[in-house]
Amino acid sequence: MSNNAQTSGIDLLKASDAEIAATLRRAAADLSLIGRAGLDMSVPWFDLVNSTIAIALEAHERLYSNTERLAQLERLSLTDELTGLMNRRGIEERLRHELAWSQRHGEGGVLIFLDLDGFKPINDTFGHEAGDEVLRQVAGLLRGNVRESDSVGRIGGDEFVVLMPRSPRHTGMARAGDLEHLINHAYATWNGVMIAMRASCGTQFFEPEDDWKQVLRQADADMYRKKQAGRGTLAANDTGHHGAAIFGVGQGAVAQGAVAQGAVAQGAVAQGAVA
Repeated sequence: MSNNAQTSGIDLLKASDAEIAATLRRAAADLSLIGRAGLDMSVPWFDLVNSTIAIALEAHERLYSNTERLAQLERLSLTDELTGLMNRRGIEERLRHELAWSQRHGEGGVLIFLDLDGFKPINDTFGHEAGDEVLRQVAGLLRGNVRESDSVGRIGGDEFVVLMPRSPRHTGMARAGDLEHLINHAYATWNGVMIAMRASCGTQFFEPEDDWKQVLRQADADMYRKKQAGRGTLAANDTGHHGAAIFGVGQGAVAQGAVAQGAVAQGAVAQGAVA
């Protein structure tokens, strides 16, 4: 088809899928009107044109449907099913994209690597459904406290990554510190029990010339150093808050029926919390 190919007043090379589909439908309707006006329906050219348009319209609709399905599958392949965040593949793809942008514009950013502390005892004590709910609430807390331009992902069982592109070092690191403080003073709720959200957080500033794999490794290594330094050691079960059972990680605790500042409560958003 030439660059000047046009039909029914539209340029087929520039028209959108929706415009082409609408043109095919109009053509089919026009032919139907011609037939009802009394034109001999046995005329070969009429049948040929009518059939061709019908086939073209069906092919277009099937192609559009397949394209939508492929797009949905691509989105699913980049998404963590449990939390709705990006998965490892999605985060790695976004980090590569941001580093390519950084190389063109000379602006870096910050990557935060978070690993929940004491997550296994939560599963052991309350069950895996409780653990899944904690993961979802951690995801909501992270997602609710970043910019639209930032990306949040769950890249492993209890490992999360926050990508803060296009941030000067001091600004990005300060925001990373705020986010670390927020998550380490928040609580998730499960069947009336409050479970402390505690995490060891590693940060890495990345620059245009950096390799994306190395950025992830360095942030992971920084997180591990902090974890080894003693953050997030499991606290023993105890009683408190007027005798209510408590369960916590590090200095945080879980108090049955208690809602503290920075806690996650259903139906309400508190300071430093996500509903």
